[in-house]
Order: sequence, then structure tokens, then C-alpha cells
Amino acid sequence: MKVEPGVAVQVVGLSVGWSQEPLLVDLSFEVRRGSIFAILGGSGSGKSTLFRHLIGLEAPLTGRVEIAGVGDPLQARGRPRFGVLFQSSGLLGSWTLGANLELPLRRWTALEPEEREAVVCARLGQVGLCGYQNHLPAELSGGMRKRGGIARALVLDPELVFLDEPGAGLDPVTAAQLDDLILTLNRNLGLTVVLVTHELASIERLVEDCILLDREEKGILARGDPRQLRVESPDPRVRAFFQPETLSTPAVP
Repeated sequence: MKVEPGVAVQVVGLSVGWSQEPLLVDLSFEVRRGSIFAILGGSGSGKSTLFRHLIGLEAPLTGRVEIAGVGDPLQARGRPRFGVLFQSSGLLGSWTLGANLELPLRRWTALEPEEREAVVCARLGQVGLCGYQNHLPAELSGGMRKRGGIARALVLDPELVFLDEPGAGLDPVTAAQLDDLILTLNRNLGLTVVLVTHELASIERLVEDCILLDREEKGILARGDPRQLRVESPDPRVRAFFQPETLSTPAVP
């Protein structure tokens, strides 16, 4: 499968789950280079499962994921070209923040120790954590751990990052600050961002394009700009996702 110019991720005919009962069936969509793209949906809709397939942690029942410059993530060899932030940040708890960032550099580059240190400092500076390289993850706040996880995702200078529920567990102010960081990285670095989220405030602030998964449909219920889907979608299920307050608003006599 050939990836078109300007496309960072291309998914064609992807079915995931179990052979007797697939969770998602025949998904096809593209992620444009330089965009912030979201995978949305209610509980049990398959967001996290799709995320794991996109980054190559699980093999699909059918179909294919193609990442420009990387190829199929399940078949890719050599230095990773994309970074990942897991929901819990994924930092190794017994290692300092600096050591966590240095690990991919040790594995995938031939940089000397002082060069690795310079890269670590630069990446921590990009996420507002300059000077925290000797701290353990337990010594950092939840928001700082998420920032540290993003710094590690960027340490190999990828063109694309996958973020799993970046705002989960954060207070609204800290979540908004993290959104601002993601937007800054997208604009300043031209970074393509694919994120899973259910935070409506983050969707409004960040997302340019999205797919909305539905458990009953076993697939994509809607695709497009979430601001337009919120008010223009003809499907009441789509409007209800973006405007949950309408579900509890009493009818006017």
C-alpha cells in the first residue's frame, strides 16, 4: 500500500479484536502530516485497542496500518520514527527522569555521553522541565510526569507522536497547560499528533480532525472537524457525544 504525500498515517480495512467477535471492523482513515488528530468514542468503543494497533503492539485481524517513513509498525526495524506517551506516562519508576530519556538514545544512537546529556537537557527544556533530570518520577507531580513522558517521546526527534489520554488524571488547569504544550510542539516543530482523549475541553482546544468510534456500529460513526460535528452532524448520537448536557436538559413545556 502506497502512502500518499502529505499523509502521516494511513489505515485501510483494519479489523481488530477477536476472530469470533471483532471489536472494530473495516476501519479506513488517514491522518494528515502536521495535524492534531483525535480518536474519540465512549467507554468500550475500542479507542485504546485501536491505539495499540496503530503503534504496533497488537496485530490486526485484517487490514493494515502504514506510517509514512516507517512502514507497517509491526514490521518496522531500526530506529523508531514515532514517539509514544502512554496514559500513565510510562516512565520507569526506579530511574531518574534523565535516565528515562537517555534510554532510547543509548539503544538507538551512537551519541557520546555528553551528547546524550545535551539532547536530554534540550528535550526537557522544550517541555518546561529543565533542571529536573535527576528527579525520580515519584518526586514529580502528575502533570510533570506527563511532560516528562512527552519529552521521552520526542527524544529521537520523531515527526509523529501518539498520545494516550494525555490529560487523564489531571486537574483542569494542569490539563489546559498540557494542551498548550501539545499545541506549541505541533506548531513549532510541525509535529503530527495522534491522541486518544475523551476530554471535551481538550478536543475543543486542540483537535483539527477526528474519528468518533461507536461500540454498536463496530466502527467509525463520524469523521471530521469536531467543532463542525458538534453542531452540524445529522446523527443525534454524534451531537450527544459533543454536547452531553443536552441529554440531561429537561424539555421546555
